[in-house]
Amino acid sequence: MTADIQSIDAAPHARVYAVLHGDIHIRNGAPVYQFEPARLRPQAIPGDAARYRPSWLLAAENQIVGFSGRGEELEALSQWRDSSRTSVSVQLLHGPGGQGKSRLAAEFAARSAASGWSAWAAHHVSDSSGRLVAAPGEPGAQLLLLVDYAERWPLDDLVLMLGNAALRRPQRVRVLLVARTADVWWPALWDAIDAFAADVGQPLRLRPLAGTVVDRRALFVAAYRSFADLLGVPPGSVSTPDDRTLRDYDLVLTMHMAALAAVDARRHGASPPADPVGLSRYLLDREYDFWQTLYDHGRSMVADPVVMGRLVHTTILTRSVLPAQGVSIVVQLGITPAGSASRALRDHAACYQPAAQTRGTVLEPLYPDRLAEDFLALHSPGHDIADYAADDWSQSVPVRLFDHDASTAPTYARKALASLIEVARRWPHVAERQLHPLLRDRPELAVSAGGAALASLAAIPDADRGRARCGRGPVAAGPQCRPRRRYRGGRGATDHLPPHPHPRPGRAGRPPPRTRPPAHAGGPARRRRRGAGGGRPPPPTARPERSTPLRPPAGSGALRLVDRSEQARTHRRGPRIGARGCADPRGSHRGGATGRRRRDGAGQGRSRGPAAQPWPTTGRGRRGR
Repeated sequence: MTADIQSIDAAPHARVYAVLHGDIHIRNGAPVYQFEPARLRPQAIPGDAARYRPSWLLAAENQIVGFSGRGEELEALSQWRDSSRTSVSVQLLHGPGGQGKSRLAAEFAARSAASGWSAWAAHHVSDSSGRLVAAPGEPGAQLLLLVDYAERWPLDDLVLMLGNAALRRPQRVRVLLVARTADVWWPALWDAIDAFAADVGQPLRLRPLAGTVVDRRALFVAAYRSFADLLGVPPGSVSTPDDRTLRDYDLVLTMHMAALAAVDARRHGASPPADPVGLSRYLLDREYDFWQTLYDHGRSMVADPVVMGRLVHTTILTRSVLPAQGVSIVVQLGITPAGSASRALRDHAACYQPAAQTRGTVLEPLYPDRLAEDFLALHSPGHDIADYAADDWSQSVPVRLFDHDASTAPTYARKALASLIEVARRWPHVAERQLHPLLRDRPELAVSAGGAALASLAAIPDADRGRARCGRGPVAAGPQCRPRRRYRGGRGATDHLPPHPHPRPGRAGRPPPRTRPPAHAGGPARRRRRGAGGGRPPPPTARPERSTPLRPPAGSGALRLVDRSEQARTHRRGPRIGARGCADPRGSHRGGATGRRRRDGAGQGRSRGPAAQPWPTTGRGRRGR
């Protein structure tokens, strides 16, 4: 028997995606997501290049420091993978950036592949790390699917991916979602997973790898020796930071940065910094030195260190894009004139060469993410680091980058705003000077960024929310100024917000409006069922009641082009979240923000499905009851 062979001819820089026995969902002429074989081997880094750019050694995919620890987490993941309760199971792995989530997922994928499992990775259309040519092939009998940055996926697209017929062909499928947070988006996705008869594992929060000073010192020494061996520095006696400094190194990445800075400083006869911000400054100074060296010795380079810094700043937001889009971005942000934009992109590629899977793209970002976020913050004016010069150009980048209509948003818009929010969470001047002014003028951007971004935005301290009009600002300001309809599955999106600091005009001295349903809205039994949570959706550790399920797509194996509007209409039959955040187990929209309620006596208090009238949140109840 001879296998069928399919030949595909593609133009340069085009993307090719082919899947067997599965579905391809198309939007705007491109796949919404793609599957590809997971990368199980570390990327080779030349030692001479690493001497000029030490930050290359910190990327998780390079795996310079040997994997250690995480025995409990690997055991828990292995038990979940080998469970035979259902054929399809979904597990969430979450933790802060720099804690080692990607490295743990890669180690688990490698061990699973050694045990006979096929390991795939899923990439969204907005994720530039996917391959230009991807054909995952036959999944086999056991498939492990990794989805990194899952919180940045639109919820509809995650549902599309989980319903793909390719995930119904193997006997066992395990989907591992990797994310920074587990609020808002995860409860909303949880109920939709039931529609595909899939099991949901208990969310696994990644704790610090080294909880004690002794463990952190051992991790520092191991990382120091790995970096010293690659950079050709005699290890000798390792001088570790003091106990007080090690207590501040709560992230694995911070300890690796400290070890790398110590090795590099020893090679140059300098003293390494101790605090986390100083570590970022030291490594970013080495980036600047690398740019200056290339510019001084490059015969045809047009990107001096100022232009290179602006290009790197841009990549942190947009990530890798195709060359034509890269030229448009460079001109749009005013980095270089149109005539020299292509040459500037080539100069940037000489410093930051695209990885094998993104070959053919431009604007390869700086890694790791946390170091890149620190660069964007230090490159922006407003910080209090006296001896680190900022670039006033960066002040207008968000406004220029998001100068588009919602209907014509580029693929990088969602991830760019998510990256900006992550920077603003740790650097207040970015929130005050860039993020909040942008969202005051364009509040629809926050809504389009998704529930995870909204929750992160609400958690930013010292936010200037007083100027946002009621229900129209980037985030509602308090209980009396919250939008009547919360984001679907949006538990916690406004939990961190203080009371409104500026009362509305004309309401001085008047009591605030009622924020609870009147007496006739369900009675004592309904209030008892709500409990102390006030009717909020359950937390990620408590499974919500099942609502009217989605109908999974037919697993025909044929190529099907799915209209996103049709998927959205189907998706609205999922769990309903009302004005008080109450999930209706029957799928009807009790307490919702839209629709009509029957006024006749026979229908009083009964829901009419999606057209149910919301319970009023202010004012008095009906008389005569």
